Amino acid sequence: MFTQLNEIAKNYEYLINAIGSLLPFLLALFMAYVAYQQWITNERKRKQELFELRYKNLVQPITEILNQLHSNNFQLVEEGIRNFYKSFSKYRYLISENDAKELCYTFKKMLTEYDTNGVVNDISKYEQNLSYNLQYVDEILHSYLHIENNNLFNGFTLFKSCFYACLNLFIPIKRQEEIIKEKRMIRAKQKIEEIADSYEQINKGVFVNIK
Repeated sequence: MFTQLNEIAKNYEYLINAIGSLLPFLLALFMAYVAYQQWITNERKRKQELFELRYKNLVQPITEILNQLHSNNFQLVEEGIRNFYKSFSKYRYLISENDAKELCYTFKKMLTEYDTNGVVNDISKYEQNLSYNLQYVDEILHSYLHIENNNLFNGFTLFKSCFYACLNLFIPIKRQEEIIKEKRMIRAKQKIEEIADSYEQINKGVFVNIK
């Protein structure tokens, strides 16, 4: 019996040697897969923690200020902006430095438009500017709340992504930041106009589904 086994082993010696030489590679591949899965888990946990920090300390306060704005209590709104601006330095590390500077500039602009005596000369214009600036801030902050990327794509979206990636190689960083800023401003203006139209229709007694 042992003789037969030895004969079989000799006949398949090359195969046994090949499997033996592959074992370290397969083991390394398995360990790499385990490490990758661990990295994915840690990355999802990190993104979730960042989401909670950003939402609680950045997005939620701005949402509350936006809700207070519709009550026309500008002194309360101004107080909320001032309090948020004071605590912003603790949480600005949660977003990019460029966006942090943009938010600081916008907050300063909102606060300087409000008189120190709590008096606003042109209520309508002040409310319009305040609504737009707060919506712009909200637009910036909401861009950091995406935990999972949209993986849906087809040939067109793939070509579009590659085209813009190659195009960005030749566009200065400063200009890329300006393009992002312009797009956010446009979206903020569109949202304010949609909200204004919705409230106007509500006042006329028309049912509107506000999203």
